[in-house]
Amino acid sequence: MKSKYLIICDTAEVAFVEVDETVDTLQTLQVLVNGRIDYVPCQRTFVGLDCWFNDEFSFYPEMLPNIVASYETNTYLQGLVVIARSNEEGKTISLTSEDVKLLESNLDITDRVVTLEEVAEMHAAIKAEYTARQAAERATKQTTDTEEN
Repeated sequence: MKSKYLIICDTAEVAFVEVDETVDTLQTLQVLVNGRIDYVPCQRTFVGLDCWFNDEFSFYPEMLPNIVASYETNTYLQGLVVIARSNEEGKTISLTSEDVKLLESNLDITDRVVTLEEVAEMHAAIKAEYTARQAAERATKQTTDTEEN
């Protein structure tokens, strides 16, 4: 059986991700948000759902502001977030079919369901792109400094 969550990227791309229910939820959420997790409750359209995010986002300059999630939670957030449901014991569980319908009626969601591995690859690509951009900027600065001297 699969658990279904919604991911909202900081680029405003939105997709469902399905994960085998036997996979540890904490580990799944950490992979999805690319680090340590924390949550804030959804407070506007998706009341009753949880928004999970990387609690160290301020240390990752490659994570952009997530306008959609920030609006929904009334909290400034950066990077990819995960929308999920929790049960009465506080355990994170799959979105219900009603949740999926509500989310689909309010967000422009990609038709394709992504995998946990694809999200991990996306995080690695973003980090590599950011690192390459930083290296190029340092090289340009060194060249400029050398020419000025």
